[in-house]
Formats: sequence, structure tokens, C-alpha cells
Amino acid sequence: MRDLKEADKKLLKWKVLFFGSMLAAVGYFVFYIAYSFFIFEPERKDVMLNQINAIYSKEDLGMTNVSEGEVKQFAYTVLKETFTYDYMSFSFPEMYQKLLKKEVKVDLPDHRDYIRNYYSEDAYFSTLKKLEEAEWMDLFYRNRRFVTVRVLSPPVKSGTGDWQTASDGRLNMSYKGFLFIISKAKGAKTLRFRVDYNITLERKPNAVMDKKDTYYFFPMVPLNTFEWQVKTLDWEAKRST
Repeated sequence: MRDLKEADKKLLKWKVLFFGSMLAAVGYFVFYIAYSFFIFEPERKDVMLNQINAIYSKEDLGMTNVSEGEVKQFAYTVLKETFTYDYMSFSFPEMYQKLLKKEVKVDLPDHRDYIRNYYSEDAYFSTLKKLEEAEWMDLFYRNRRFVTVRVLSPPVKSGTGDWQTASDGRLNMSYKGFLFIISKAKGAKTLRFRVDYNITLERKPNAVMDKKDTYYFFPMVPLNTFEWQVKTLDWEAKRST
């Protein structure tokens, strides 16, 4: 009889421990849910991505992973893209401001936006100003002109012809050369200009661009995932016969 009572006490003890552990588990689960939803705030970290949406790793802008020939090809491409446009793709300044304000709807980005990512910020606005004031822009909209470019010789390295390191530590490369601008319009005289240019390119970080609220469909503008961008572009134009 005594053994039976001791067995009952032990059983009762184990039952209490069992139900106590169950209550503790349920209580812990309830606490975890409440803490997760109402109390816990995860640590937030901003991760910078590159232009192919991979995690950006710090780059040495005094070095490059491409050859000088690839940089020259990039310079050639930028020149071709910059000097090829028409009266429809290069809106007159007042209309462009309306585009930016979304007061006018269009299907395609303006030429200004199409070339933007090839340039540093300073070079971009400087180049736009020169384009708007260029000699071949005379009667450009009135005559509905189309501007094309002919590059008859490749860009030539200027100065020492070697890589240069700027004061900001970035690798630079400079080229010079000439090209021909041809401005055509139906029922109007074709205009030809020889353009002597100097272009300097600089190494740039390939961190992702800030996506801005634009009036056009963003993927229609080249992102420029290349390691280089235009630092300066200067030219002198002379009318040719």
C-alpha cells in the first residue's frame, strides 16, 4: 500500500513536470510570436548594387580591367551617339522642359536623356549647352533637319599617349581627332562641318544609378555598365563645302 502511494506521488510529479513543460513551450511560442510581430525590429542595412544588380564591391579607380583599345572604342561610340539626332529626337529647349514636367506625353526618350549616362554630370551639361548652340543647329527645327556623323579616322591618343591619373585618383585617357557633321533636310541645303575634338574619359565606379522619376520608359536609355565615362568633350567646328 505504501509503495502504491509513493508511485502515485512520482506519477503526479511527472504529470506536473510534463504539463509545466507544455505550458512553458506554449508560453514561449506565444511570446515569440508577440515579440516578432510587435516588438522586434530587424537591423536595417543598405546594400549598394552595381549596374547588373550584383552586390557592389569597392573598386580601385586608379586601375582598369579593360584594354586601351576598348576605351578608344567607347570614345568612338559616344561620339557617334552624341552627334546623331534629328529635329524629333532633340526637342527644342522649351518642349524639353515640358517633357521633364510631364506636361507632354511622348513614346521615346529625348536625345539628351539617351546620351546622359555616357557622361559625368559636369560633362553632360557642358556638352548639351554646346550642342544647343552648335553651328549646325541654325534653322534646325524650322527645316526639320537630320544630323549624322562621319568618323573617317579613329581617335588618336593625345599628350603622352599613356594612362593618366587625375588629382582625384581616377585613371584618365585623352583622345583627339576629327569628324564630319552632316545636317540634311528635305528641300533645304545640306550643311557639312568639320569638327576637331578633344575628349577625355575617366574611370568611374560601377555602382548602380539612382533611378529617377522620368517621363519615358527607363530601360530605353543605355545604362552604361562600362567602367569609363566622358569627363570632358570640347570641339571646334568649321563649315566645309
